Amino acid sequence: MNIKRRVFLAAGVVLSGLLIAGCATTAKIMAPDPAKVVIRISSSADLNPDMMGRASPIVVRVYALKSDDTFNNADFFALYEQDTSILGGDMTSRDEMDIPPGESITIEKELNIDARYIGIIAAYRDLDNAVWRGRIETPLDKTTYIDVTLGKASLSIKKGEKKGGFLGF
Repeated sequence: MNIKRRVFLAAGVVLSGLLIAGCATTAKIMAPDPAKVVIRISSSADLNPDMMGRASPIVVRVYALKSDDTFNNADFFALYEQDTSILGGDMTSRDEMDIPPGESITIEKELNIDARYIGIIAAYRDLDNAVWRGRIETPLDKTTYIDVTLGKASLSIKKGEKKGGFLGF
């Protein structure tokens, strides 16, 4: 009787271990892939003209955001100078780059699991007459292709499509 009890107890321990291992494996298998974005930023040849009308490079920031409310309502200078404190916990990442006139760049990045939006700002010289902000929603577990166009004094953002080629464009 004592041997049967030990065999039963040992079998119970082994089965419990297998059950726990199985649950952990299932959770890993069922976890969604992280969302990714592939962003193509293209600038026009007449981008961000200076006082003489000459095209100039522009500073662009790309934010991954949990919520877009604060981003949508923030003043440019507050956002540009104090984005960390203004956006607080809504911001999961930030990238900054200088874009020359007539150029295109592509950024590919994996998003934090909580990021739901991509917000973009461009530091135009004539902010009062510029569209300097744009944002787009991103799905939870897919790759989103985003086209950003920097015009003379306006930024536009739209979902793009994977067309083949380098980084999906």
